[in-house]
Amino acid sequence: METMGDRIKRLRFENNWTQEELGNRVGLKRAAINKYEKGNVENMRRSVVEKMSSVFGVSPSYLMALDDKNVTIPESDNEINLSYYGTVAAGNFEESATAYDQMKIPATILKGDPKKYFILKANGDSMNKVIANGHYVVVENFVKSDDPIFTSNDIVIVRNGSDYTMKRVRKTDKMVHLEPESYIDEFETQSFPIDDFNELQIIGKVVYSFKQF
Repeated sequence: METMGDRIKRLRFENNWTQEELGNRVGLKRAAINKYEKGNVENMRRSVVEKMSSVFGVSPSYLMALDDKNVTIPESDNEINLSYYGTVAAGNFEESATAYDQMKIPATILKGDPKKYFILKANGDSMNKVIANGHYVVVENFVKSDDPIFTSNDIVIVRNGSDYTMKRVRKTDKMVHLEPESYIDEFETQSFPIDDFNELQIIGKVVYSFKQF
């Protein structure tokens, strides 16, 4: 039976990451990753569990090896279908595909009405420190939200006309910056005066990422 430490180590190997590379992706030192893999930390902080499971593209319960416990959860209560809208640029603005399918995700990752979420697939490497090319993201749909809220440091989907992009957003009193988080230096921050940025549309914010095997 796998422990959480075993699972972290296996997932890290499957992604061909060193302990240092995984640490960089989740904001931890290599020594901390080593302790987690050896099982020397009994209680991982919830924020770390959520971040690491997002980086690996698995559910928090899977990362914590809770699925190996003798607990049976009905299929209908464990997974939920969300609309899949195709690709979104993890690079410069580009046209996104229209909805054409559905995908299943763990129901536990949603905090509200499932109808207010949808799925996109990252196309590009501008966010590959946190969301790899080809990974899927669950997006809270601001178009269907009564009180959409995003703050600095959120990863958002932005529309400019018919084009879309996915970036980390940072706000100041006068400017809004759409920042890449990439191991590739060619991607640059896009900055907008507040008034100009208001002409763009925040489609939603990323709440979860995963990859499909």
